[in-house]
Amino acid sequence: MCGVSRIPSPLSEPELSLEEYVAVFRSARRLGTRLMLVSGGEALTRGAMLFDLIASAREHGIATHLCTNGGLVTDETAERLQECGTQSISVSLESPEPAVNDRIRGAGSYIQAIEALSRFRRLAPRIHLGVNCTITALNFRGVASMIPFAESLGVHQIKFAPVHVNLLHQHKEKGDFGELLFQESQLPELRAEMRALSAAVRKTRLLATSPYFINQIPDSLWNRRLTMCFAGYSACAMDPYGYISPCPDIATSLSVRKRPLDAWWRSEEFDVLRHRVDACDCRCWDALFAEMSLRLGDHSLWDGLWRTLRSFTFYYGKPRS
Repeated sequence: MCGVSRIPSPLSEPELSLEEYVAVFRSARRLGTRLMLVSGGEALTRGAMLFDLIASAREHGIATHLCTNGGLVTDETAERLQECGTQSISVSLESPEPAVNDRIRGAGSYIQAIEALSRFRRLAPRIHLGVNCTITALNFRGVASMIPFAESLGVHQIKFAPVHVNLLHQHKEKGDFGELLFQESQLPELRAEMRALSAAVRKTRLLATSPYFINQIPDSLWNRRLTMCFAGYSACAMDPYGYISPCPDIATSLSVRKRPLDAWWRSEEFDVLRHRVDACDCRCWDALFAEMSLRLGDHSLWDGLWRTLRSFTFYYGKPRS
């Protein structure tokens, strides 16, 4: 599903130690950082190290959002994620139908995700829960049914993103995507499904991807790009080896082992990367960088502001009791 395993790694370098991560959190806090998003691959493969990272981030005033496929969530894991201070967690699900989900994500992934959400609700009730859904050629028909399905799971948020070939997927061969990618002949049907999905989003009590973002998905697959991307202005990415960049699409040699994060953020070198972001013509339409940029832009100021303020309750607000 994810192409992160194809990204070349510096074979001679170890991943960051806990002490090095603590230095990053200290530096990030000097920049006023409020949120750390932990993704992968599957972050829970890091074991106890992950719990220590989240606890350290909390000690530095930084909330943590974790993305997981749910496959490694045991009773103990759920309890420890709450104890270490995880604010919110999103579990990946692609369809209310087990067969469709497992065709995309692998056999057994549906029941693993459902059981993980159940464990979190039962054993870690203070964690805010969400569902991540990737819209592909295999699950786009009737995707609006994900809204009532997510409501029935007792989560607080649902996020949608189209299948894409950039960011963490950029090193995959096109053939590796199999039947996930859309054909141009499917565009009219996809547009109709996205209109139905955006209508369902407007009615749900859940925090959700904006209707504007959803309605632009069909065009994003062929000819739409962001007019202004805020990657490198409001957020940055860091890999497990300490290399930072505005987003995962831009490889750099800027390492937190050489200079602190806040020093790089204010450096001429990082400004050069921001200029690359400004000139980027990638058709990027993911639920992190693209929607963040749309909310910070002025195309739908009031809608974006309202949705952003509501999101604070999910990512930063007081956990449920």
